[in-house]
Amino acid sequence: MNISKQLKFLYRYLITSRRWRKWINTQVLLVLVASAIFLSALVWTNPFSVKSAGATPSPALTANPSVGPTRTPFPPEYASNSQQTIGITFAGAILVLIVVIGVIVFMPKEAEK
Repeated sequence: MNISKQLKFLYRYLITSRRWRKWINTQVLLVLVASAIFLSALVWTNPFSVKSAGATPSPALTANPSVGPTRTPFPPEYASNSQQTIGITFAGAILVLIVVIGVIVFMPKEAEK
């Protein structure tokens, strides 16, 4: 195929008004750029694992190998305020229900327009 035909096709493809071109606007481009930045930051800050390097991990040597791990006790705050998380969970569930019910109620009205 001739390169000029390919360029003409590409030009017509980009210039012609299509339904999908409504999706390409500043907001969508900003979301895509933000997602790309976020994903690249996740990839670059992910620590390299020992398994991916091919080496086998060895346990650290201690001064007294007969001493095993000990249990760490829970702080007293955990026992005293364990019932306070019920309110936060309940409020979160109410907010989710408000959003879901709002979407269900108003979505058919938007589709009719």
